[in-house]
Amino acid sequence: MKWQLLPDLKRNTDEHGGREYKIYEGTDQPNLIVEEFLIADIGRYQMIKTERLNPDSPFWNKHHEHIVGGANKLHIWAFKTLK
Repeated sequence: MKWQLLPDLKRNTDEHGGREYKIYEGTDQPNLIVEEFLIADIGRYQMIKTERLNPDSPFWNKHHEHIVGGANKLHIWAFKTLK
């Protein structure tokens, strides 16, 4: 069931301004899912992070159910290019 939800992640990210979306599974850690995408600015990142961690979000709650440890084990980071 959880693998069937993966296209939802891309669709939701696209709807919230993410682009160049990629999704990976850990080779040494099966079931470890990592998403990578670009966003326009830090404000967009904060909005996406807040929504994904929202315990009242029906969309995200169905994904949190498939994380061992639930939403508390969901890690979201932003990175910037070093000059």
